[in-house]
Amino acid sequence: AIGGYTGESPLTMAAAYAAFANGGTYIEPHSFTKIVYKEGGKEFIVTPITRKAMSDSTAYMITDILIDTATYTTGANKVNGVTYCSKTGTSNFSSETKRQFNLPSNAVNDLWVAGYSRDYAVAMWYGYNEINPSYVNKVSSGQNTRLFKAIIKGMFTGTSSFTMPSSVVEVEIEKETSTPMLASPYTPENLRT
Repeated sequence: AIGGYTGESPLTMAAAYAAFANGGTYIEPHSFTKIVYKEGGKEFIVTPITRKAMSDSTAYMITDILIDTATYTTGANKVNGVTYCSKTGTSNFSSETKRQFNLPSNAVNDLWVAGYSRDYAVAMWYGYNEINPSYVNKVSSGQNTRLFKAIIKGMFTGTSSFTMPSSVVEVEIEKETSTPMLASPYTPENLRT
């Protein structure tokens, strides 16, 4: 859960979410891939550490869910014709902290957004380093998602959508059943998904 505990940074979150876009492969974050020395032309090439974090089917199914989540959290799942995924997160102040600093009931500590396209992953934290009743984030304020959308509008270009791996089988099921059931020829269109 984004914001559910301390110890993560936007960099580590972006790297984690990038694994979904990479078919389940985690690639260690890096700032550059190659340096070419002006004198002599010697090259220094960065080979980031990679490891399989999950199956390609798991990565795709999470991606498919987070495409829908992007629509709910940011109001869209496409920018510049590129499909993207996103997830927001919030960490709350304790009741004790709210009383101590005289914070409003809807004050929250941290607002997060992590998202990715096929080519880029972005994670951002929106908040204040110190608690001050004059400057507080509020639940459902949308500042974090507006900033996230402004950032990705300038970044997300290139590959337009995600490709379902052959390890995933897509089926049509009936909606509103307690146990998932395959749709039958008699299932009305409005109850198929």
